[in-house]
Amino acid sequence: MSTSSVARGRRDEPATAVVDSSSSTGVQLPKDGLPMMHPGRLPPALPWPDIGRIAKWSVSSYKFGFGSECLRDGDPDTFWHSDGPQPHFITIEFPHKVAIQKISIYLSWPQDDSYTPSTLAIRAGTGPSDLQDVRVATLDKPDGWITFDVSSELDEDATSL
Repeated sequence: MSTSSVARGRRDEPATAVVDSSSSTGVQLPKDGLPMMHPGRLPPALPWPDIGRIAKWSVSSYKFGFGSECLRDGDPDTFWHSDGPQPHFITIEFPHKVAIQKISIYLSWPQDDSYTPSTLAIRAGTGPSDLQDVRVATLDKPDGWITFDVSSELDEDATSL
């Protein structure tokens, strides 16, 4: 699987749902919690700050030269390449409690074909022992950046608002 990621949120404020349907960046923001699709290979310009730089990023496995450092290096030609049994995962650990509002991930089915995930689960918690699904998405040949809203409440099966 090849992917790049960005975590977006506010460091000292509680998570809040998006109220406006547009922003100063010109990006249309859905009010219904559905993922935002962004064509192209460069990270989308969003109105939330990128707080991923303060976190420790790790991955379940990787091929030499394609580790977690490739997730955030800003180069769309580098990527994380997992190497091991499924499930594959990315762990983002923050030094203190933060409110994460959005998570953006770049996936390219045309580039990766069978290595592109068909299901993506986003889990959150205070540590590895209490992680709970906050979003689960089924993907059909994604190509570009996908931004998930992780600040809204989900229904019982963790698939919709």
